[in-house]
Amino acid sequence: MKKLVCFLLIAGLTGTALWAQDTSAAQNGAPTLSPPLSAKMRIAMELYVLMGGAKTAEDAANAVVASLEQDPTMVPYKDVLKKWIGAVFYGSDFQEKIAELYAETYTLDELNQLIDLYRSPLGKKMLATLPELTRRSGQIGVQLAKAHLPELEDMMKARQQELKQQSQAGN
Repeated sequence: MKKLVCFLLIAGLTGTALWAQDTSAAQNGAPTLSPPLSAKMRIAMELYVLMGGAKTAEDAANAVVASLEQDPTMVPYKDVLKKWIGAVFYGSDFQEKIAELYAETYTLDELNQLIDLYRSPLGKKMLATLPELTRRSGQIGVQLAKAHLPELEDMMKARQQELKQQSQAGN
């Protein structure tokens, strides 16, 4: 269980982003936001949906579950994790919190500019290619980390020696 909690924390820290469902959720009987929303929040919600909504959430959830499948001790928890992810990250609470974050971060004018960008051909291309670019960037990071792991190990050993010497000098 600790492995699962650690994995979820690491996934969050490394940029695995989970996104909530899109506006089609209301048509499927899923919870919706309670009116009234400010104009800025409505625009922030529109931006959130435009940036991917349910598809991004599903992709991120599948990536987390696939990663867990690498650990045989976690495989029996796959369905539990999927259910939990759906309950926590696919609902309107998460969507609303992210929209609030956008509304806090950007002015109304900036939100509108972002919407214009994501509706443009370049913005659509960016949204379409971003998951692959993110995946490949992660691979590059892993490759570089592996290539330089001996350096980190040497640095850690040196620090361990320093700490040991400090400890002995303090006694």
